[in-house]
Amino acid sequence: MSAAVLRCLDKEQLRTVALSLVDGIYKSAESLEVLCLIVSLLDDKDRNEIKPKLIEFLLLASTEGNQVWTESSLLFIQDTPSLLKPVIAHIAALLEVETTFKFNFVQKISLESNNNANRGDDALETDQILHIFLFLSQLFTAEIINKSPDINQLDRILSNFLGHKDESIALECSKLLRWRIDSICQESLADETSEEYYWSLIWALKDSASSKIHESNAAIMWLRILANSHMMLRADKFFQENIINQEFYWQLLQDGLASTSHEHRKFSLSILQYSVKLIDSCISTEIFTWDTLKSDQLLREWSRYTTLYEILGVDTSLHQLQAATNDILYLMSPESLVHASWGYCLLSTGFQASMDSVRKATAAILLDLDESSFQSLKYGLPFYEKQFLPYMMLSRHFSVRRVHSSTNSIHCEYGARFSEFLSSVIKSIESLDEKASFVRSTLRVLIATKDSFDAVKIYTTWGVVKGLDSLRALKPGFDDSLLIELFDSPTEGELYQKVIQSLNLRLVLALDVSNANQAVDILLKFVNHNGYQIFCDNIPRIKQYLESQQIADEALLEVLESEISLTEAIVSLKLMTSPNNALPSMLNDLKLRYGDLIVTRMVEVGFKSNELKNLWCSILSSALNGSVSIDVYESLVEGMKYCSPTESLSLGSLWSNIVSSLHAPSASNVIQVLARQRLFNAVLQATGPQDVLITIDEITDLLQSSFKNTSELAQAIAGFYKLKKNIFGELHHSLFLLVSESGIPRSDVAGILSALHFESTHTLTLTSICSIIKQMFDKEVTNPEQIVSIAEQLLCTVQSLNEDRFKLEDRKAHNLLIEVFLHPFLLSRIEYVPELNHCELQFANIIIENAYARRGLLPRYFECLIQFQTSSQACFEALPFIVEVLMKAMTLRQLSNSVFNIEGIIGKLFDENLSASESNDLYFDIYGPEEVAYNANLYAIVNSFKSQATAQRMMEACLTEPSPLIISDTVSSNDGNEEYSRCQIAKIIVSVLNTLDLESSSTTNLPKLFDLVENEPSPLVRIYLEWAIAYHLVHYPQLVEMVFDKLLALLKRHELRPVVVTIYEKILFLAIQSMEPDNELIYISKLISVVIPAAATNKAVTRHFSMSLAISIYEEINKKKLNLNPELLAIVENMYSNAIATNAFSQFRSGSSCLWDVIGDLDLVHVSGGLLVELNNREVEHVTCEEFEKYLSSSAINNLNIPIGKPRDSQWSASKTESEEPAFSEQSQKKLSPLQTKSGAWSTVMDVDKKTELADIVRSDLIVVASLVDKPPNLGGICRLCDVLGAGLLTLHDKKVKEHPQFKNVAVTADHWMPMTEVKPEQIVTYLREKKAEGYTLMGLEQTDKSVVLDSKLEFPKKTLILLGREKEGIPGELLAELDLCVEIKQVGVIRSMNIQTATAVIVHAYSSQNC
Repeated sequence: MSAAVLRCLDKEQLRTVALSLVDGIYKSAESLEVLCLIVSLLDDKDRNEIKPKLIEFLLLASTEGNQVWTESSLLFIQDTPSLLKPVIAHIAALLEVETTFKFNFVQKISLESNNNANRGDDALETDQILHIFLFLSQLFTAEIINKSPDINQLDRILSNFLGHKDESIALECSKLLRWRIDSICQESLADETSEEYYWSLIWALKDSASSKIHESNAAIMWLRILANSHMMLRADKFFQENIINQEFYWQLLQDGLASTSHEHRKFSLSILQYSVKLIDSCISTEIFTWDTLKSDQLLREWSRYTTLYEILGVDTSLHQLQAATNDILYLMSPESLVHASWGYCLLSTGFQASMDSVRKATAAILLDLDESSFQSLKYGLPFYEKQFLPYMMLSRHFSVRRVHSSTNSIHCEYGARFSEFLSSVIKSIESLDEKASFVRSTLRVLIATKDSFDAVKIYTTWGVVKGLDSLRALKPGFDDSLLIELFDSPTEGELYQKVIQSLNLRLVLALDVSNANQAVDILLKFVNHNGYQIFCDNIPRIKQYLESQQIADEALLEVLESEISLTEAIVSLKLMTSPNNALPSMLNDLKLRYGDLIVTRMVEVGFKSNELKNLWCSILSSALNGSVSIDVYESLVEGMKYCSPTESLSLGSLWSNIVSSLHAPSASNVIQVLARQRLFNAVLQATGPQDVLITIDEITDLLQSSFKNTSELAQAIAGFYKLKKNIFGELHHSLFLLVSESGIPRSDVAGILSALHFESTHTLTLTSICSIIKQMFDKEVTNPEQIVSIAEQLLCTVQSLNEDRFKLEDRKAHNLLIEVFLHPFLLSRIEYVPELNHCELQFANIIIENAYARRGLLPRYFECLIQFQTSSQACFEALPFIVEVLMKAMTLRQLSNSVFNIEGIIGKLFDENLSASESNDLYFDIYGPEEVAYNANLYAIVNSFKSQATAQRMMEACLTEPSPLIISDTVSSNDGNEEYSRCQIAKIIVSVLNTLDLESSSTTNLPKLFDLVENEPSPLVRIYLEWAIAYHLVHYPQLVEMVFDKLLALLKRHELRPVVVTIYEKILFLAIQSMEPDNELIYISKLISVVIPAAATNKAVTRHFSMSLAISIYEEINKKKLNLNPELLAIVENMYSNAIATNAFSQFRSGSSCLWDVIGDLDLVHVSGGLLVELNNREVEHVTCEEFEKYLSSSAINNLNIPIGKPRDSQWSASKTESEEPAFSEQSQKKLSPLQTKSGAWSTVMDVDKKTELADIVRSDLIVVASLVDKPPNLGGICRLCDVLGAGLLTLHDKKVKEHPQFKNVAVTADHWMPMTEVKPEQIVTYLREKKAEGYTLMGLEQTDKSVVLDSKLEFPKKTLILLGREKEGIPGELLAELDLCVEIKQVGVIRSMNIQTATAVIVHAYSSQNC
């Protein structure tokens, strides 16, 4: 029924129809629509007649979520305003019931509800609440209804739902309240209680937010109140006195700015802008101050702050950040009016950036703080602890580099700078309590990252220790718990462990203990976690600490007299200033209290006195008779290192006890036998066998017969098999000690060898076996069959060790194995016992393989090898395996990453700053010589061959397959590792030159060298090949003509291979400059006749090198005063003058800086890589003069065929720049500069009610189909520009690409806002047809014969779809057929293609300029 028909009805008819329709109000949408029309035509009396049923309908409609009912309800209420009140009352009652279920809301919200709310009712379902909100949103959008006073009662009730735990409800509530904010603000303005309520609600939401939605709701509400024009907050007394001047206001705001949520940051930035503009009174809080007399100046600084925040916290722009570095640093300076904490808040956003380049640049800014700003970091401790330090402690930053390319000295520049930064901050903080706070923050991060890389923990702790510099800033009973947690940090390796323990002890000495009990207690905990060694090593320092704390011996004696543990007693005694003086009077009492163990432990930790020694010897005698505990046995063994028996001892009883226990083992005696064995061996080693009649046969019998049936013992004793291995290890050690004293008769060799457990990899067993074998070899008591058997059995052991990758703790055994395999007696027998050669080669291969990432193996191996060479040169060169081993060792490229190299740096840090002794080399003590020692010995060996035959064997191995120098089709010629191997082989070739028979080599080796140098892709390798060829030419000048012929032939072929032309030019000059004067004059004249035309060729490579060579020729002529043809001399002089006159002359290598002396430079330094250092700017491995002199023995130096040499002075190499910028390089200091800002941060604030949600952003109808693009960086860029230019939709081939780091780095945050959908390449045709049916014009960005040029005349329909092609291939033909047209971008340059990101930006911008 239409409105026109209804108007024809009279009043009674309308009433009748209305009554009829209201009875069936729920039946159909059509009848409901008619009823709405009729109600608008009824008078008040008739409306009142149907009002009850309308109210009933409205109450039901408010919770049903029916859109038609909701729209009809709005019409009914607009026509009959009196319907609003009961509906609002009903909704208020329902919502108040929900608020009684407090568990549905976040904590700390003060829920206000009517006392009459029925608490017996059930909580509302989520859908019911959302339906109510939908109903209310229809009411609120009607301005007349929204202004009704009846609705005001809902404001507070609805506000509570901002904190509802159901996020969908909380989110919809926030959207709903946008329509009520005017009313809320007017209520707050009129009633201070209401204003306080809404602010309290915001703080409660911020304080107890359980999700990002609640935090967002709080920020949005906060921002709405500040932005509302009705509030007039500058004049609002309550706001000025109770809100904006409070510490928590600015703290919550700062927390929001430091949020991980990009959206929350934007909210907080706008809140900050409003807040500072609304201040109308002086404020003084810990993190924010405001002086109304300086308002203008403060506003300017805060304006700059918001711009900086936009750059780093919102847009995250790297180049703008770098430009703003000094502005950011100013924020932390004393001159800044903005409190420093806000600067650190700003930096925290940089540390959370998705791009690591931004995070790194932010860290560099922090490290650039100057001394005047260091103290301000105390205001940024929450950010320091949560963001700054964890990022700065990432192991990837602690890279190791050479100090300079010409040296092998390495350093960790970032580690040193990082620890210095921490130290400087601590030193700059004046208050001791504030220092302690900073240290605690650092320690908490160390504890949280205790499983991180040890070197990182060391640099961090060292920064703290150096910063404290003996200050007692930490508090006992408070900070000691942190230190104890640090003691539990795991460490990897002995070196790191010792350094970390030493640093932890220094932290212990930063505790401000006030009495002896506190000092002993914390040091006891240190000893319990770390043992006595570090504690004892640092006793002098600890005593100085106690003296500074005024803790005297009397106080320590009081501790000793109290009820304390044995370890506490030892610690207390050790801390006394003169403990040895007090010992005599205390010993008996201590022994009564703690037994024999206190005596043995005191000797073990270094106590000395006659009385103590007598007691100890007495206990030792008792132990030899088997009458002490296991703990005492073990302590006596340790004490033997520091105390020797005063009289001869009887070992017979102890040995008998051991033998009987091993012959009849039981669960009760086996555990004790190991402790007795250890003591027996310790005494035997210290005093010799003395009265005990122990024989070799007796020990070998025990080795063969003990523990034959062990099943019962294994069940009875936990860890039995480990115990068994240890017992056998001690038996082997006993055998070694015995034969060391008595020697090994030849008749006993077979029996000993049959008894030894060669199959065992137990450290003590293996060490003892190797020591016994060495003695046999020293005495030369083994026959060839026994030697072969020993080598084969030990090789099996080595293969077992190889499975465990040669554990560092077995280093002594590894070194002894090397000494056995390279024993002169064994090596000298290889010539007569060929089977040994296989064993030697297998052993060497395993050592070299493990040396890739294992320190100490190769230095020891080549130290032994060169010793044999210098003592038995002829025998050494006859070794069949030597050529293969030398080549494998030469081409080994050890692990060169920072994790491997940094240990040496940490060792030096310990030596220079933490060691308790003045002369200490921690790295050497643990690993032996540095790895470069093996390189020094290796180069010395290769350069010490005396036999031409050996040199030729070496040369043949280098020049024939499988030599790495022979590039096959399967090898990547430009691979870094392959290049390294080829370069190392080329060094061997140069090394043997002066031993070779050069006449024979000229026919056998030289042709191969020519072939290699012509086809070698690496200029580094070519240098050594050129050297080898030139060396031949110097000694046989007649070969020079052959090289000239090769060069002229190349020039005649129009330089098809210009690089080869330069190679032969260089070889000729290198050879000519080392010839006799007469030959030099002849050949240099001929070379000039070739170089002059080559310097004018159109081949740039040849032209540039020939010009450079002309400079060298001119310098050579002048230096040697050669009597050259005047015409040739004039030409060369002219070329030289023109070259040095050019501006670019000094920028490129020329003259002697790219050449060398093939005779004069033939020394170890240049052969090992020093020449490469001088001739190129790459970082290359080499051995320095100082390293050769340090690691080569005098006999090895005397045996060399060439001198060690020294690097030549090179202006070029001295001025070379490093290939990599150091991490976190310091920023250049500039004045404050104008800041680029993309949105005008100070003048533009976020409009939360227009663009709070993604769906609210107005976008065009443009669809960009990028499903053919597959590179994440390109897709990230396209996503970003589509968002910026307002495109409606972007398609991707796979939505997972959005999570790719390269996509996110380029997109920045556009992926959060840009609508994207997945359309796979095979679905594109279907997708295009669907969009065509929806009225889209389909365009392709492609160059075809029918493409339309993109210009100002091209009009884009509003509904346009743009298809992008693949990066290289473009749009496939089957897709071109689906398009309405193709568009091409006009190009005028040489390059005929454009990057897909750039092309997309051009066409999308063209569309946007017309339609957005």
